[in-house]
Amino acid sequence: MSPNIFNSSIRLGTLALLAVTAGRAHSQAYDPDWTRTFRAGVLVGFNLKASFSMKGSFGISGGGAGVYDDGYVRPDAGGALTSDWGYKNASQYDPASETLTMHRSTAFNTTSSASVKDSADIGLDLAYGGTFTHGERFRLGWELGFGLLPIKISDRSTLSATVSQSAYKFDASGYVIGADNIFPLPGWHGSPNSPGGATIGSTPAVTPLPDIANVQVIGSRTLDVNFYAIKLGPTLFYDLSPSIGLSMGIGPALGIVSGNLKYDETLSYAGGSSHNVGSIGSTKLTFGGYINGMVTFHTVQNGDFFIGAQYMPMGKVTLGGGGRQSQLNLNGAVYVTAGINWPF
Repeated sequence: MSPNIFNSSIRLGTLALLAVTAGRAHSQAYDPDWTRTFRAGVLVGFNLKASFSMKGSFGISGGGAGVYDDGYVRPDAGGALTSDWGYKNASQYDPASETLTMHRSTAFNTTSSASVKDSADIGLDLAYGGTFTHGERFRLGWELGFGLLPIKISDRSTLSATVSQSAYKFDASGYVIGADNIFPLPGWHGSPNSPGGATIGSTPAVTPLPDIANVQVIGSRTLDVNFYAIKLGPTLFYDLSPSIGLSMGIGPALGIVSGNLKYDETLSYAGGSSHNVGSIGSTKLTFGGYINGMVTFHTVQNGDFFIGAQYMPMGKVTLGGGGRQSQLNLNGAVYVTAGINWPF
């Protein structure tokens, strides 16, 4: 026998011995009489969808008291006068009437709708189960499952709106306008209680202005929620071998969707812009069912790796308020799980 043939025979024999030993090890490590199981793993949701809609008049949050789209005028210790002011555009100052005009957007009207499909969301999958009866290779039992899936879906459509606006006119006549008595140029930023600084009247005369049409609303509307799922139903487990098992479950499910519909929008128009930000919190219940399948790979005593898929139609959940709504569609979602299973 040549050395090459001899070496090849030794290698083949060694591989065969390792395969037999591994098979016996799996067989000895596997407990065919387990009656309980607990698993923990990663849950990944696919094909989650959300629709966003807006209809009506919406307030504009603005930048706070005394802050306008094109500047600010805040009272200070001067009482009727203030040095805490600033403005952006030359057109705001009228030298003939010696007045400074600020503008503030108070609300916008729009009607819009959009539908967004999410790529994937990652969460947690837990389950505990028991056995009613079992034969040589099969088990009929039950399972109580819990899933947690954070979901974040955003709509970034540009909207068209009509903006309501008012003018705030401040008296700048006869007051100290800097050391050289010249009205500050656009871009001026005063500070509170500034000795010798430029001062104007702190109380405005307010005048409504015509609406501004075709204003672009740029930004995002985001559904940011947690989806909790509780499942309970019968299961069927079948041992293909001491190393591989199959299971299937079906039953009812309860869902809880809790979180916020957030918005962060900027309205831009001739003469200024407004930033609108906020959130609306909601918690909703939903009901449905589930069917799942799983493959377990037995590796050590009382220890499996598993991978599975689950279909769980849970209806549509609507969150929001005040003319803003988002509807989360849970009917077409498919969930994939993987992790560690402990039969005992």
